Amino acid sequence: MFRLIPVLSPEQVRALRDIAASATFVDGRISNPHSPAKNNLQLHDPEKHQRSAEIMRGALLSNPAFRAFAFPKAIAPPYAGPLYRRHGVRDPN
Repeated sequence: MFRLIPVLSPEQVRALRDIAASATFVDGRISNPHSPAKNNLQLHDPEKHQRSAEIMRGALLSNPAFRAFAFPKAIAPPYAGPLYRRHGVRDPN
């Protein structure tokens, strides 16, 4: 049985929607052009990428249900290294 748990507060949802509404997105195949299954858009702004990752990480780590059932040894930020260098945007890492 699945149970839907609220992870994001209304304020966090609002902040993520604001980021998405003001961000630039690019074809997701830019980071893996040979994948026939990849059909998405991805955030192309390093600062907004970092901020959205911080919001999600904070929400997950402060959620009791997540902490009770998921035992991550570490949570890595979303990978974006070569994407930013290859397309003229500074790598945030």
